[in-house]
Amino acid sequence: MKRSTILIVILLCAAFSSSAQEIDKLPAITVSGTAEVQIAPDEAVFSIDVTKTNKDLQTAKRLNDESVGKILELTRRLIFHVISLAPACSRTPSANVTQPSMVKQESTASVVPLSDINLAAIGTIAPKGRVQDRDYNDLAVITSLLQHGKEAIPYLIGNLDNATKIEGHVIDYWLEVCVADVALIILTNFFTDRSSQRTTLPGVGWDEFLERGSNNNLTGEQVLRNYVSKHGRNVIKERWQTLWREYRDRLFWDQNERCFRVIP
Repeated sequence: MKRSTILIVILLCAAFSSSAQEIDKLPAITVSGTAEVQIAPDEAVFSIDVTKTNKDLQTAKRLNDESVGKILELTRRLIFHVISLAPACSRTPSANVTQPSMVKQESTASVVPLSDINLAAIGTIAPKGRVQDRDYNDLAVITSLLQHGKEAIPYLIGNLDNATKIEGHVIDYWLEVCVADVALIILTNFFTDRSSQRTTLPGVGWDEFLERGSNNNLTGEQVLRNYVSKHGRNVIKERWQTLWREYRDRLFWDQNERCFRVIP
């Protein structure tokens, strides 16, 4: 009985071994490969933290605001450069920059399209302060312009030859005011610092730009009228267009000074 059992086991093992050898002899195909999928990122989130120390609180805040403004502008330029180099994909790439409150521009709630902003509806401009100084001027037109950041600048430049007369009182002691006058006043104010004495863009101060010279007896309106009479409004527009082309990529809004500044 034991011999029969052992014989059966030996026969079964031999059968399995023979079958395995036959399977090993069958033809086989081995396939290997790699795959790589590339897609442009559709969102990037940046968080920026800047710290400045100084014995004087206002000085520290001013330095901090300037640094953050410069970093944000450079970051935006880098982001758009990267996006322009990224391969096309089914979704439009976008990038969000988390911006500290100290350098935020005007609220984007209820943004009025630039083309719908009516400079003739400026209202009355206070004789003191800049148009963007809320302590003196609360002008809806200015708020709407600042909601568009520096893109408001070419819009204002485009109106520097608009001779449409504005009805009603706009500026004290001015005999008449047209849309082009308002556009030039706003541009000049937007590039004047909080002291109202220094401009942040070379040569755009009212007296310097309009060539007052040494005659201090002229009013601001008379200085403008003399320049327009001599050169025409188109020259004012062309000079501002030249400034815009030269500085547009380096401009940022300084919330502390409430004016546009140029990155050094």
